[in-house]
Amino acid sequence: MTDQIQEGVYFRPGERPPDHFAIAFLTLSNAPDPIRVRGLLDDIWNTIERLKSGDVADLPGQPFDPKNLSAFLGFGSSFFRRLALDSAMPPELKRFRPPKPDGGGSVSLGSGLNYGPDVMRNPADAAISLQFTGDSALSVRRAVVEVWKTIENYSASHGSSPLILSGSYTGFGREDKRSWIDFFDGTSNMRSDQRLAAIQIKERSIQLPDKWKEGGTFLCFMRIRVALKSWKSLSRADQEILVGRDKLTGCPLVVADDGTGSTPIPGCPFSSGGNVEDGENEQFRFASRPAGSQELRNSHIHRANQGRSTSSDPESRLVFRQGYEFLDGIDEDGNPVLGLNFVSFQDTPERILGMLKLPGWLGNVNFGGDEANQPPGMDELLTVFAAGFFVSAPVSQDGKFPGREIFSISDSLT
Repeated sequence: MTDQIQEGVYFRPGERPPDHFAIAFLTLSNAPDPIRVRGLLDDIWNTIERLKSGDVADLPGQPFDPKNLSAFLGFGSSFFRRLALDSAMPPELKRFRPPKPDGGGSVSLGSGLNYGPDVMRNPADAAISLQFTGDSALSVRRAVVEVWKTIENYSASHGSSPLILSGSYTGFGREDKRSWIDFFDGTSNMRSDQRLAAIQIKERSIQLPDKWKEGGTFLCFMRIRVALKSWKSLSRADQEILVGRDKLTGCPLVVADDGTGSTPIPGCPFSSGGNVEDGENEQFRFASRPAGSQELRNSHIHRANQGRSTSSDPESRLVFRQGYEFLDGIDEDGNPVLGLNFVSFQDTPERILGMLKLPGWLGNVNFGGDEANQPPGMDELLTVFAAGFFVSAPVSQDGKFPGREIFSISDSLT
């Protein structure tokens, strides 16, 4: 399988995502003209390429270090519908359910993951997404602002713009590899030798209008808030049962020898003070399904990653993800507004949707545990600010924006 994935997806052996992340969402204006959309995307991509080489249009002759800036472009379902490109839209491209008009509601039928009660609009239900990663906070934030400038310049010279910058989020990587709930995060992310088979859209033998996407991938993005106050109300033991790992070491839990309670798997970690992120403990990162304990099988790590088949099989529900934390200040009740930018890549959105809605996986469960007997507050531990699916074309070979050939499918373009 030839690697054709756009930059910004760090799945190759030895790769690690840069520490800074931003994502921008673009919506289409009323009655958008495909030719104008294509022209503006040309301008936006040129702006991004100049940024990657250390050049800002408004500061000629003042080069800077782009800090390893990368860009990833994806298209949402409204892009195809609104531009009369339905035949080019991959049939598997999905949308999350919209929030209820007065806020809240499930992100997908059968899922226990809901929008926040104050979320009445989903900013990630957009026509286009642009993900930026880089080695500094400025590098990714500047990219979002320069995209906005490009749209404004287009509007000034053409009278209006067919694209609107409708939302943006930022995040950061943690050097301790833990999440806000203090457990190691991403420990059981799939091995590097499994990733390409799971994330790259496979070739088909027949010619169809959506074959442009082959060699690309699907992006699933969710901005998820964590109710840290509710989490802190649980004992460490209860937290560990919900996660399925020891809090300090990250070692998977198994049934204790005496058949009561749970304990870290024997032999993990090898040394005092060690944890699963140490090289000598790597074998313990991937937890086998625990025998003899439905309580442990209900834990988050076993609901979200069951390893039932090979990574290339969508039924495995395996996804490759790279998460970025966020902290957005303090709410009116004095609680930190924080959580995770869940960024994942897969060859079909059905991997994520199946994981979220199927019984025995995360269906009807917010994070983990028995769906009929949730600890206090755990049915609302996670809430969603924004959620969207986007399809990306393989990396462009001619310097143009990836997926530009989509526009040739429209009868309105020649």
